[in-house]
Amino acid sequence: MAVPAVNITIEQGTDFEKTYTLRNSDFSVFDLTGYTAEAKIKKHPTSEISYDFSVGITSSLGEITISMASSITDTIPYGRHYYDILTTEISSGKVSKAYTGMALINSSITV
Repeated sequence: MAVPAVNITIEQGTDFEKTYTLRNSDFSVFDLTGYTAEAKIKKHPTSEISYDFSVGITSSLGEITISMASSITDTIPYGRHYYDILTTEISSGKVSKAYTGMALINSSITV
């Protein structure tokens, strides 16, 4: 199955939050009980520098929420970056990519 691509925009120096809902092939909500998730931004896929999102899971709703505090978004250089969200099934250790996309970091004048 193809990984959904969702592009996001983050305003440098501000708090950011976005919620994604995972669905089964029949469009029912995917139960995330027994899963963990992580998400990062990088300037390009092979970059050694990354910025971590805080990740929350609402298992019964199939929701993954990524967020980043203004103190972190302030340190990300403005421009186009890449991000993804990976899930891990705890019992099997199976890692899957849930979402991917570009992250546009807009510079802020006031910061």
